[in-house]
Amino acid sequence: MNLADAVSIVFMVLFILGLMVIMFSISIFSTSSSKSKLEAIELEKDADELAVFDELIDWAEENEYKWIDAYWGRFPGSPSPMIVAWRHESGTFLASYKFGGAIATDFFTMFDENRWISLTTSKTQSGEPHPKMTGSFGQFHKKIDIQALEEKHLSGIEFLTIKFGLEIQDTDKPFEEYFLGWVRAGSRYVKSQPFWMVRGLAWYAKRNRYRDIHVSERYAHMTLADLPTNNDIFDGAKS
Repeated sequence: MNLADAVSIVFMVLFILGLMVIMFSISIFSTSSSKSKLEAIELEKDADELAVFDELIDWAEENEYKWIDAYWGRFPGSPSPMIVAWRHESGTFLASYKFGGAIATDFFTMFDENRWISLTTSKTQSGEPHPKMTGSFGQFHKKIDIQALEEKHLSGIEFLTIKFGLEIQDTDKPFEEYFLGWVRAGSRYVKSQPFWMVRGLAWYAKRNRYRDIHVSERYAHMTLADLPTNNDIFDGAKS
């Protein structure tokens, strides 16, 4: 390899890394924006696109998750994912998202909205590409069916209630407000980190480090004193 080839490779690598930084930054700015919103889908008009969720829709109905609605997620400067959502009488939400050809699914339970203490159990190919707020507990899997995913979530709830004395907090807020507050809070937390744009590369490289690790193992070291006493980032994410 001559010098010209080596220089070309270096510039190509720097270009790709720079592009990744730009794309990550756009994503975080977009999802943290107060202009983001959910638009209800016309179910008949978009029936073909919704068909990808047919199996999940059947499972949710059989397992007493009440249908909320289907939406387009409108995040400034970013593609619009399709989002479908349900709520169980226990207070747990089920949501699934279609990004192009990729689909991710979350179970989400809130314990303390003022301190943003919550549990999210996800099936996703993206891993966990950036840090979470303290008290925003998470676990994720790539290859798991929806029944097993729910079981992981329920056992995670049991662990957190026993370890920290938490109780599920119900809400009467519309799903749209709840969901957008959750998304904005997470992204605004990322923006609060020093040099977050550049650090996004390192976070992305380590995105699978907690794959298939249950919350009982991941957070075994935490004590009640480690939980936040307030969460100003979430307060700001409400609008």
